[in-house]
Amino acid sequence: MSSKKYYLKYLKQKGIEYFNYITHFLNLIIPVDNQIFGILVQGILPRNVIQSLNIQYSDISIENVQNLRRDVSRDIHDYVPLYFATHTPMLYDVYEKFNYKESIVIIKIDLRIFEKRKYFTDMNIAYPECNFYKNEKDLEKLNWKIINTKKCYTKEYKKYKQAELLVNEVPPSYFKRILFSNEHFLNSYKKFVDELINENKKYDFLKNYLNMMEVDRAEFPII
Repeated sequence: MSSKKYYLKYLKQKGIEYFNYITHFLNLIIPVDNQIFGILVQGILPRNVIQSLNIQYSDISIENVQNLRRDVSRDIHDYVPLYFATHTPMLYDVYEKFNYKESIVIIKIDLRIFEKRKYFTDMNIAYPECNFYKNEKDLEKLNWKIINTKKCYTKEYKKYKQAELLVNEVPPSYFKRILFSNEHFLNSYKKFVDELINENKKYDFLKNYLNMMEVDRAEFPII
């Protein structure tokens, strides 16, 4: 069996249909001086790259966690972190800390992004005992029972549920679904995208994303 088929089959056997990226809806399209930037234009970029480009994005990260991540020997902020799991503790923390309930979107990423991996881990990188892997056979070392558990009741569960995939970037061609938590917010955002397209035909490529945008309340904490 080829290497490519192995990881796809293995992940699907473990119930993983997509990788997951959590962000603020404002980061999808960022208008600047009659131009647009953002995730739907440039893809998902690492934190260090975004900062070097002076792009003003809506940061939903939690500062003390990011400080712990910076202490890791590798420069983690040179990579984009994706989750294997849904219903991650980060998502719940963002809801509780920032009250961003309607503002959060979840981007579902094609499993084939795994081919572009720099590393993957067996837990949240903020923990010093986190292990970094490259070989796809090491997927077997992840705690799949916890990754597939929707509710994390203990610190141990929270640690292992947030196993991560690190890539240099995620091009938009890997986007499969863009999830909102409610219909009203989704419709408002689609209207905004439609207006951009109508104002300038060079933004016609945004039409590709409209069919990806949908409401899936089951992916979000109770609202």
